Amino acid sequence: MQHDDKKSVAKLQKQQVAKRTPTQKEVPLFAHLPQYEKDTGLSAAAVAKGSIHPAVLRLGLQMAEGIISGSNARVVGMLRAFQQVISDFEPPPAKVFSRELDACLKLQIQYLVDCRPQSMAMGNGIKWIKNKVTVAPPHLPDEKVKEMLVESIDQFIAEKIHIADEAIIANAMSRIAPGDVVLVYAASYVVERVLLHAYQSGVTFRILVADAGPKFEGRDLMARLLAAGLRCTYVNLHALSYTMPEVTKLLLGASSMLLNGTLVARAGTALVCMLAHSHGVPALVCCETYKFAERVLLDSICFNELGDPDELIPPPLRPATGVAGSAPATAPAPTAPPAAPAAGGGVTTASAGGGGTGSVADWRDIPRLKLLNLLYDATPMKYLTMVVTEVGVIPPTSVPAVIREASAREGV
Repeated sequence: MQHDDKKSVAKLQKQQVAKRTPTQKEVPLFAHLPQYEKDTGLSAAAVAKGSIHPAVLRLGLQMAEGIISGSNARVVGMLRAFQQVISDFEPPPAKVFSRELDACLKLQIQYLVDCRPQSMAMGNGIKWIKNKVTVAPPHLPDEKVKEMLVESIDQFIAEKIHIADEAIIANAMSRIAPGDVVLVYAASYVVERVLLHAYQSGVTFRILVADAGPKFEGRDLMARLLAAGLRCTYVNLHALSYTMPEVTKLLLGASSMLLNGTLVARAGTALVCMLAHSHGVPALVCCETYKFAERVLLDSICFNELGDPDELIPPPLRPATGVAGSAPATAPAPTAPPAAPAAGGGVTTASAGGGGTGSVADWRDIPRLKLLNLLYDATPMKYLTMVVTEVGVIPPTSVPAVIREASAREGV
C-alpha cells in the first residue's frame, strides 16, 4: 500500500493490531513506504488485543528486534508459529472451521506486518497457507483438518527450503573450479553452505568477502569460513573495484527473484553485480523457487524496506533505546571536543541549518539532516548470468516459466 495516501493510512491504522509511531523525520522520496520509530509497546498492544497467539507474539518481537532475519529464517519461523496457531485453534460452535481459521490467521499476519513489513517470500508463504486453509475439506472433523494442515506445513518447509537448499548446494558446487577466486557479498546461509561443501569436497579455491554497513554481516561470515579452514580475504564495498580483476566468479544469495528476472537482495548487491559485469565475471544467484514472485520492479524505490536509521550511526555514538534486548540506558558519554573543520569535512549543525557543531548521533535535532537506511536493492536481469535453483541452473529469463509451472502444480 502507499503510505503517502491519507485514506490508505487511515484504513491501515484501523487494521493494525499494534499501533506504530510515525518517524519524526520522514524522507519525502520514500514517503510511500512505512517509516516508524522503534517502539517498545508492540507486545503490550498485542496482549491488550487478546487475540494474538503467544508463538506469533514472540516471533513478531524477534523479527522487530532483528533476532530472526533472513528470508528463509523468517518464513520458517512464520510457518512454525502458524502451526501452533492451527493446533491450538478452536472455532466457535456451529461455525465453519476453515472460514474462522482464515480470519484468525489474518489477525496473526497483521501483527507480524505491524512488527516488520513482510518480505516477498513471506507473502508467497502466506498465500500458500491461506490457499491450503481455503481448500480444506469441510466434511472432515476439525482435528483431522488441523492434522492435515500441520503436515502440509512440515512438507512445505522440508521440500521448498531444506531439500531445495541441498539441491542448490549440489548444483552450485559443480560451478566452482580449482583455482577459482569466488566473490560473495554480505552473508547468505545457502552461499555459506555451498562454500563449505565445496571446500570439504577437496576443491582448492579462495574467497573474497565483500561487505558494507550498517550490519557488516560479512565479518561474521568470514570468521566462520576461516574457522572451517578456508582461505578468505575481506574487502569493504567501496574498495571492491581494486580487487575485482582477480575474481573469477560471483556467488550471491537472494531475497526474491521477480517476474522480469530482477533480483531483490541486500542493499549493495546491484553495485557488486554491475562491477562484476564490467569485468566479465559471471554472477550466480542461489535462490529457492518459492522465493520467485509474480511482480515486476524497475527500481528500488517503489518497493523496499526501511531499516532503523540509528543503525547508520557508529556504535559508540548510538543512543540507548531502552527496547527489550538492547543495552540498558546509561548516562550519556561525554562528547569529544570539536575538531577544526577540514575542507569538505564533517557533519555539523551549522552546515545542516542549525547553529554550532554537533555529532551525527544528534541527527534528530539537526533540521535538514535525515538518515535513510534502505535494506534492499533491485538488480536488473542483464547483470545476472544464471540462477541456481532446486530445479536446476537456469537463466533469469526462465523465472516466469518456473512461476507458471509452480502455480499450475499448486492450483493457485
